[in-house]
Amino acid sequence: MGGFGEIRMGRDYTPTFWNTTVYDPFGTNGIGQARTPGMTGTMWNVAVNAGATATPKLTVPAVPFATGQAVRANNSVSYFLPNLGGVTGQVMMAFGENVSGGAKTNNYLGARFGYAAGPVSTHLSFGKTKGGGSAAINVGGVVLPALSGSDTDVKYLNFGASFDAGFIKPMMQIDEEKVGSGGKIRGILLGGVAPVGSGEVRFAYSKVKSTANSDLGFSQLSAGYVHNLSKRTAVYATYAHISNKALSNVAVSNNGLSPANWSAKLGGNSSGLEMG
Repeated sequence: MGGFGEIRMGRDYTPTFWNTTVYDPFGTNGIGQARTPGMTGTMWNVAVNAGATATPKLTVPAVPFATGQAVRANNSVSYFLPNLGGVTGQVMMAFGENVSGGAKTNNYLGARFGYAAGPVSTHLSFGKTKGGGSAAINVGGVVLPALSGSDTDVKYLNFGASFDAGFIKPMMQIDEEKVGSGGKIRGILLGGVAPVGSGEVRFAYSKVKSTANSDLGFSQLSAGYVHNLSKRTAVYATYAHISNKALSNVAVSNNGLSPANWSAKLGGNSSGLEMG
C-alpha cells in the first residue's frame, strides 16, 4: 500500500458484502442482523421446505439457489483507491477453481464506490459470480431441478447510506440478488444507532421478498443495547422477531448457530433473545 492505493490478495470480503455489514446497525453479527448476505440461499431453503409441505406442492424452485461469494471470495485480487477527499472505491477479481466435470465455478468480479467523510457515508456496489448454482434436490417427492450454464450465475447490487447526527446515526440499505433468469430477491433495511451514556441502542427493521412468488418473504424487527465496561469489554443484549409470509419459514439465526429445529412454521413467526 502507498500513495497509489492498496492491493490485497487471497481470501477476502467482497465489495458487495461491505454495504450489507457497514450499513447494518448489528454489523451482520448476532440475531439482529438483517440477513441480507446470501439472500438467494435463504430463500432456497424456504422453497425446499415449502415444496415438501405446501398445497399444492411446488414443482419448480421458486428461487434458484446460489450463495457464491455472498461474503468472501477465494483467490482474489483487490485494488483500493487512495484517500481522495472522501471518495472511496474497491475493485475485486476472484478466480474460480475446477470442479467435477471440469467446469470452473465461482469466478467473481465486483466493485464498490462511494463517499465517506465527516458525518456522511454512502456507497453503491455491484458484482457477479459465475457458476454458483445447485444440483437437483428431491424433497418429499418434489424435484427441484439442477441449474446449469448461465442460470447458475449470481448478480448482486446494493446501496447503503448513513448520517451521523451525533445523538443518532440513522442508516439504510437496499439489496438485490438474482440467479440466472430466475426471479430477484430484494431486501431493504432501515435502522440506526443511538449513543446512551457509556453504551448505545441499536435498532433495525428489514424486509426480504421474492419477485418470483409474493408468498415468499419475511420481515424482521431487531432491537439491542451494548454497554461498554471498558475499551475492551462490553455487555450486550439483542431481541429479534421475524414474521413470515405464507410460504416462508425463516427463523432467527446467529450466523448458522441455531437450535436443531431452527425452521419456523410456514407463514409463522420466530423470535429470539441473546446476551453476552
